[in-house]
Amino acid sequence: MPKRDSHGDEGESKGQGGGEEDLLAKAIKHCWSDNFLDVFRAYFRKHAEVFEVMADGKSEEHALEYQELFNEYLLIFEGKLEEFIEREGSTINEFYNVIRDHQTNPDPQVQLFINCLLASADYDSFFNVMKKEAEKSLRKKRHLGQESKPTAGSEGKEPDSVPRGGVPSTGEGKYSEDDRRHSGERSYK
Repeated sequence: MPKRDSHGDEGESKGQGGGEEDLLAKAIKHCWSDNFLDVFRAYFRKHAEVFEVMADGKSEEHALEYQELFNEYLLIFEGKLEEFIEREGSTINEFYNVIRDHQTNPDPQVQLFINCLLASADYDSFFNVMKKEAEKSLRKKRHLGQESKPTAGSEGKEPDSVPRGGVPSTGEGKYSEDDRRHSGERSYK
């Protein structure tokens, strides 16, 4: 018997192997992979210097460039996610319908993924990640006695701040280390 979704439509979502749960499980695995997360870790490191004035307490103003970088990041994030979803034989709209249909799923892994997905599209979350990355960059520069960018080979020696689930560790708010510990997830370090 055909399955009806929350819109009353018959049939299953298109993910190869069939069904919403399969597409969701594959998306969770993909989005938590280093292959996916490394794109964003590199982006955060590359643009951290722009946020150093905020991290150093020299400014409280959000520069227009922050929003521009967020918009660029969002395009990359959405593009990478859409590429994966299409490889799975589905569309991004179908995927978002699956996410919507699973918002009340009691599985903590699914809830963490959905929360991380939502946070990934939030400017404030992006800003907090970039500020933390800038703080890390400043510490590294001070340790090396530099005023400008780190020397070749010194990048990437500190642990990355993007944990499993895609939401970078900010140490603040609903996506802090404590929250991930309570959800049973661990950070990629």
